[in-house]
Amino acid sequence: MEDEIQRDYPGADYYLMEQSQLLKDLLTDDLADFTAFDLEFVAAFLIAWQTAIDDAVNYTDDNIVSAQIVTEGVSVNIEMQNCMNKYHDIMYFAAKAFGKRSTVLREFGQGTAYRKAVKSQERMFGFMDEFSKTAIKYTAELTAKGCPPAFITGIATVRDALNTTNRSQNLSIKARPVISQGRVIVYNALYTITRLVIDAAQNVYRTNPAKRAVSV
Repeated sequence: MEDEIQRDYPGADYYLMEQSQLLKDLLTDDLADFTAFDLEFVAAFLIAWQTAIDDAVNYTDDNIVSAQIVTEGVSVNIEMQNCMNKYHDIMYFAAKAFGKRSTVLREFGQGTAYRKAVKSQERMFGFMDEFSKTAIKYTAELTAKGCPPAFITGIATVRDALNTTNRSQNLSIKARPVISQGRVIVYNALYTITRLVIDAAQNVYRTNPAKRAVSV
């Protein structure tokens, strides 16, 4: 596994971004002074610097990713509850149709299978898949006892909704380290440019303390 990329810059991300923009604007006004010292400081350098700043501004904030994961977690919990509600709806009619015939009720997952299913999204998805097949198998018996056909077809709907929200959250969780590392790379690149200008300013304005006193 590759080593985690470390931040090269001190302080907060937003401070680096703000200071970089400020210093870039100042360099635009004083570009001739810097070009006289280092020929790298030309208009193209300003464009590259602004691009680095824009990349930092536009990169996904880790707080946004965290909030997204939390929001998706809420959605997963809602879909888990929808699955449990659907289970109890169908089991009401299964009890009417089959009474205490435990062998049939176990086909519906009553008991251990359901108790295990409520413990994780993955288990619940698998459980609801089998539950749907069983309910379809006994459609005639269930509907004869007043079960709306939409209740039976709705099992697949809540099953799929759970799968979709759970997969979305899992993808966000897996993507977060990549996004975080990508953000560090972008901000390190910005810091490299900004630091170069700050270091150059120490020479360009050696006799001008006010302009020399810039840092990130």
